[in-house]
Amino acid sequence: MEKSLVVQGRTIEAALERASVLLHCAPHRVAYEMLKKADPAHGVLYKLRVTEVAHAIAELTPNDDQGLEFGSPMPWFAGMLAPLAPDAFCKSLDEAFNQALEEQPTSTQEPSQAAIHQPPLNLLEGVHLATGNIDHPGDVHIHGDIAKGMRIQAAGSIHVLGDVENAFLEAGGDIVVTGGFFGSAHSTHGRISCKFLQGAQLEAPRGAVVVQENSMHSHLVAGKSAIIRGSFVGGSCYGHELVEARSAGSEHGVPTVLIAGHNKHFMDRVDAIRLRAERNVRLLGECQRLRDALLPIEQAGDELPIEDRVRLWTAAIRKGRIHADLMRLSAEKSAALGMINKNRTARVSVTDKIFPKVKVLVDDAPLEVRAVTQFVSFTKDYEAGTIRVTPYQ
Repeated sequence: MEKSLVVQGRTIEAALERASVLLHCAPHRVAYEMLKKADPAHGVLYKLRVTEVAHAIAELTPNDDQGLEFGSPMPWFAGMLAPLAPDAFCKSLDEAFNQALEEQPTSTQEPSQAAIHQPPLNLLEGVHLATGNIDHPGDVHIHGDIAKGMRIQAAGSIHVLGDVENAFLEAGGDIVVTGGFFGSAHSTHGRISCKFLQGAQLEAPRGAVVVQENSMHSHLVAGKSAIIRGSFVGGSCYGHELVEARSAGSEHGVPTVLIAGHNKHFMDRVDAIRLRAERNVRLLGECQRLRDALLPIEQAGDELPIEDRVRLWTAAIRKGRIHADLMRLSAEKSAALGMINKNRTARVSVTDKIFPKVKVLVDDAPLEVRAVTQFVSFTKDYEAGTIRVTPYQ
């Protein structure tokens, strides 16, 4: 008889992690039955009945890179597929499909309170080969430079009192660099600010990007506004609400693109949904072909080898998850299409000069600057579908 336990957690992942400790096995080998779903408003935790499953089942659980996996949720008898009679096994496939269909994916949330209350990590001499890469569950304060090739990850914010040289920074909160930035940075929920940029890539999908001086040959993405208080030369700058620079482009016609508005974000999301839906349809076809080849044997009353039963059972889980994902994608696509042209306040502004050959895009309305222009704002005329050029105010 396999050992079973009942565990609780604020998330399914937390409960499974606790179960793996109690069962002395890896988390991916923990099967569970949902006893109670969490209700954050009333302080109710997830309650799971857990057991360790056999190696064959754990290894054959599909590893999907599109967010379709949620651990190893299995019917309570998943570890005992072999002794099941054919009719009971067929019933288990239906139960596995229905359970997978009802699963909820882990949502992207704000930085957890646990991360916020972690003591900050203070590095007094910067980050380099001697310190190694950094991965901290709270804030990270770096009093010095970050050397080339280093990687800093923080669940909270990252503050750097120095320069960043071809390094990668990833934070749940803000990323603040007092010096220059030569590398890549991604803030999940915060903003990014630095002194100047060169050959950098910054992404703050839910916050602002602020550059105190100049940006050269860099690519910026901001979920709110992107502000460059100096010149922006080369590369691209995308802000959902506002892109503002003192000057844009150069006399030599360096390729420079300024993009404002939510439309690009929504259309990019629609394209991503389409590609994922096409992939899901292919996976469904694979699941159906497997069922067509193997399931009739069980339905006729003959038992398959355990390896084939596991393949059928995991295909049932995958099929349920894909069906659920397709329904979510359909709803998200409809919502994204409905938001196009809803927010009509996007603007690109240049407080000094914008040079020829700079491309401006405001909610899909394009314009290429033909002559040096001073003190100008670009907005979209939604009736005509063209760019409106007005003096900067």
